[in-house]
Amino acid sequence: TKITCDQFLAGKVADSRSVTIWMSGYYHGVTRNTVLDVNALQQDSQAVMDYCISHPKVILMDAVTTLFGKKK
Repeated sequence: TKITCDQFLAGKVADSRSVTIWMSGYYHGVTRNTVLDVNALQQDSQAVMDYCISHPKVILMDAVTTLFGKKK
């Protein structure tokens, strides 16, 4: 929960793709959404990366919540 967007984009914690897949699984688990939609995963991943480019100091989990919290 302490990974910043900047760290995520730079791959400082782990490979960004791996983190994106984990975040998707975690977030969908929390929201009890068990559907695996590969196209949506790719689109969501790009949305997170775009958001993080514009907001490098934001905590990654906060970015995900900002982007997807209201629709899921």
